[in-house]
Amino acid sequence: MEKNKRSILIGIGFIGASLAVVFLIDYFQTKSLLKNGLRCNAVIMGRYYEVSSKGDTSSYSMRLRCVPDTSTSKGKFTNGDLVNAYVKKETFYNYGEGSIVKVVYNSDDLNHAKLIEEIE
Repeated sequence: MEKNKRSILIGIGFIGASLAVVFLIDYFQTKSLLKNGLRCNAVIMGRYYEVSSKGDTSSYSMRLRCVPDTSTSKGKFTNGDLVNAYVKKETFYNYGEGSIVKVVYNSDDLNHAKLIEEIE
């Protein structure tokens, strides 16, 4: 009986440590993106959501096109890059197509942009 309790505690500890590592990796990737990524204003070109087999919504995303911002670009305009961003449900419903939002992304990874308002 004592051995089973120990095994359960070790399993719970391993799961907890794994979750902590995942959150730490995400935290440092987000900080790196804010520090080294390209920032731009972007127009929402499309909004999409995925529905799971159970009928509930599983994820929300937006397709965005970067637009020039003459006040902050300082010659770093990205020629209208098309980027994708996974967003939270609240953000998804706050903005419609044609709205302008601020995003940050890496030029070599256009599918994982993030809205600045969600990460700051």
